[in-house]
Amino acid sequence: ATSPSAYNLSGLLQALSDAEAAREAQDASTAEAERRRCEAEAFAADAARAIAEAESLRAQQQIAATEAEERAAVAEERAAAEEERAVAAEARATDVATRAHAQLADMSRELEQARAAALAAALAPKPTLSQLLPRRDDALRSLRASVGRAARSPAGRWHFDIRVSCVGTTYTIPRRYRDFFALHSALRNAALTLRLPRLPPKRAHRSQDDAFAEKRRSELDVYLQALILLNETRYMAPLQTFLELGVLVASPDGGRESERSVASAFDLASISNNPFEGPVVTPATSLNDVAAVETNLFD
Repeated sequence: ATSPSAYNLSGLLQALSDAEAAREAQDASTAEAERRRCEAEAFAADAARAIAEAESLRAQQQIAATEAEERAAVAEERAAAEEERAVAAEARATDVATRAHAQLADMSRELEQARAAALAAALAPKPTLSQLLPRRDDALRSLRASVGRAARSPAGRWHFDIRVSCVGTTYTIPRRYRDFFALHSALRNAALTLRLPRLPPKRAHRSQDDAFAEKRRSELDVYLQALILLNETRYMAPLQTFLELGVLVASPDGGRESERSVASAFDLASISNNPFEGPVVTPATSLNDVAAVETNLFD
């Protein structure tokens, strides 16, 4: 027969076996639960990634939509600007065409006027040379001349720049002392009884320094202005040739001044307004003043 202690040991072993089986089952259940939890976490992570990707895609789509809207707005603005420029260009083209037509009409009118003027000029009588030139009296009345700068040539000879103004024409001509001497001789031969201004005397070559040249320039300027001051010498050919007046005094004068002996007070006053450099002759206001001028300028 089996003893009670044997039954207790067998029950204890069975209980231990059942407990071990239960523990193993519990461990298996726990492992299964852990596996399922891991799978759930992995699924949740995948879902989170999918959601994040979806959100990113949605954000990108929104950005793309915004950019598309902005590009569309810019395109609309550009299209509007291009349309405005096209309208402005069309307006400018219309304005240019209008002005061109107006200018063409003006040119046609001017051409017709020019043709009419040319025809009238062709049919009009041609003016003579004497009509085109100034009157000799007017030219000689406006005559002004002065002895300007003195310059020495490489050969050591002095020449003087004569500045001439006649009827609005101004020019400069070079003259040496011998030219003045030749002029004086020609005037003397042309009018033996005429009282001429005093010509400065000759000087030896060794004494012709800068101070001498300036003094000679001043003396020749007084001499030249005195010749222009006199009615007789002003109308004489040697002086006109000396000053190269040429065609400026070629027109008939229609008469000369009545007084021939000495320049009038008007001529003396005009010399005082001489625009060139050099000594100025004071206007004569009486016969005594004229006599004083004669004493200073004439031999």
